[in-house]
Amino acid sequence: MSDLRVQKFAKILVEHSTRIEPGDRVLIEGTTAAEPLVRELYIQVLEKGGHPHPMIGFPGMVPFVQEDMYLTYASDTQLDFIPTFYKIAYDQFESRIRIHSATNTRGASSLDPVKAQRRGR
Repeated sequence: MSDLRVQKFAKILVEHSTRIEPGDRVLIEGTTAAEPLVRELYIQVLEKGGHPHPMIGFPGMVPFVQEDMYLTYASDTQLDFIPTFYKIAYDQFESRIRIHSATNTRGASSLDPVKAQRRGR
């Protein structure tokens, strides 16, 4: 059983912030650091009749977040590329919930700000 605080937070996100309805396609983005909340969101979206699509990444490896590994090693072409699934989900899904969670809160301090800005477009 999950933490009651996690359940309550997920409920706020599902019922109030996004107002999930039956049939809604919901992209749930997060890293492994947010696993308890992602799991609870998954359950609550199902209970509301929605279709959850979890996208879980390892910290530092999530393309649309200013993550150290991605911004350090990605070329300009890779920074400009929008992965196909993300494009479909962002354009067509009814809801998207992104959980920002970090295991290294200072990881972005040494990143190239030009690359971060380019990726943010």
